[in-house]
Amino acid sequence: MDDFTEIMNIIFTVIFFMEVIIRILGISIGNYFGDPWGRFDFSIAVGSLVSLLLYKQSSIKIKFLSFIKGFKILRLIRLLNRGGRTLSLVLNTFIITM
Repeated sequence: MDDFTEIMNIIFTVIFFMEVIIRILGISIGNYFGDPWGRFDFSIAVGSLVSLLLYKQSSIKIKFLSFIKGFKILRLIRLLNRGGRTLSLVLNTFIITM
């Protein structure tokens, strides 16, 4: 990873994990994990954190790290649920251009 990508990866992972912690503190752990989207957010945050830690600790690039990085794509699904129609249009435009 180049330096900019690595720094942005760290920043977004920290922000996403902090969001999970703040939501748990705000609505209680029972309510957070009682909501399917809360469990989804938590699994994405933990997966991203594990991916980041394994990437940093690995001197040999492990193939499955790219699989773990796929967790970050799942964030987009979560944003679609929150963002509604506008974000869906952006995603569709992105897909069409690929």
